[in-house]
Amino acid sequence: GGELARKYLRPRAELIAAVYEFWKQHALDDNVLGVHYRGTDKTEEAPRVSFDEMAATVEQYLASHPDLRAVFVASDESAFVVFMMNRFTDIRVVARDDFRRSDGADSVHQDLDNVVEIQRDAVINCLLLARCASLVKTASFLSAFAALLNPKLEPVMVNAPYEETLWFPERQMLDRQMPR
Repeated sequence: GGELARKYLRPRAELIAAVYEFWKQHALDDNVLGVHYRGTDKTEEAPRVSFDEMAATVEQYLASHPDLRAVFVASDESAFVVFMMNRFTDIRVVARDDFRRSDGADSVHQDLDNVVEIQRDAVINCLLLARCASLVKTASFLSAFAALLNPKLEPVMVNAPYEETLWFPERQMLDRQMPR
């Protein structure tokens, strides 16, 4: 799966440029932890993870990987990004200024009036997560795809999709993380 994605999918040059510009603007290096929190309507496919549970997982990961010097946060929920920036004050936390994030239970990807901007943000966030050294994530195809693009990433999945919604590539990630 991942080999095919890396071989045949080529993001447009302007998207690659946006990734490099963000990395340069924030003076990031190879020691960045990517954190992806998918909220809103994802509860139809996986149990919702509390912000505190996600932060505890990130804290544990950072404690066991002291070489990580920054955290890149991607999320469809504004409140989560603010929460992470307020919770982690002893390490640099950065996030993109996405076109739109949810301020409640509404799902960003269902905003059909702004679909081009939202999809652009999703691709750039995916590419940024793929550039990170490590990844802590909730169930989401966006961050699963980031792991396909970067085979060195060993994602830590905080929640698993329900059995009836556990598809490729997350099934394989969970099998590596917690053999059944």
